[in-house]
Amino acid sequence: MKRFFKSIAPLFVACLMVPATVQAATLITNGGFEDSLVSNKPPGWAFTVDGSYWRWLDSATASSFVYEGSHAIQRVIFSGQPANSTISSLTSNRYTGVTANTSYRLELSVRTSGQAGKYGVSGIISFYDASNNLLQQFQTESTGSATWTQLSVVAVAPENAVSFTVSGHIAFTQAITGTAYVAFDSFEVTAVPEPSSVALIAGLGAICFGYRAATHRKNQ
Repeated sequence: MKRFFKSIAPLFVACLMVPATVQAATLITNGGFEDSLVSNKPPGWAFTVDGSYWRWLDSATASSFVYEGSHAIQRVIFSGQPANSTISSLTSNRYTGVTANTSYRLELSVRTSGQAGKYGVSGIISFYDASNNLLQQFQTESTGSATWTQLSVVAVAPENAVSFTVSGHIAFTQAITGTAYVAFDSFEVTAVPEPSSVALIAGLGAICFGYRAATHRKNQ
């Protein structure tokens, strides 16, 4: 019996590790804007919350504009914003450690209110080289939905990429004649597993499932 348990120990450990392997950690900090402002800036981000154009929302007073957690960021757009213009000033700090030719997934949640049909909201991940030159940008699909919408894009880091930023992007197809609001929350960037990693995880899952099923039958 001892010999049997010793032989299956590595398999048991591998089975326990499968869920942890699948759950990738985000590569950015404060993607949900939960950390308190420092000098009117959300930690991890390069824009200033001025209370007019940019607001740090609290779920206690604006729960419908917070997707998860207790906070989110809202952009207020005033009348006079022209058609065919853009706003991309919600930008993160620069994050290093990028591996060229590796896939990364950007995810975020957005919600709009007011001036429906006049603009679209998306997320962008931008890659830079060691000299801080912009190499390539990847953009999510665009939405103008008045309900929370999750956006995502998978981007392959180009050659010579060493860092990235993420940003929120608003593009106007028509002029704004009233006030509009765009809330951003839950930014995440994760490395997408390579096909070999996916195959390994699937293989371990199949082995664990088979072992658990066989054990269950044996104990009946």
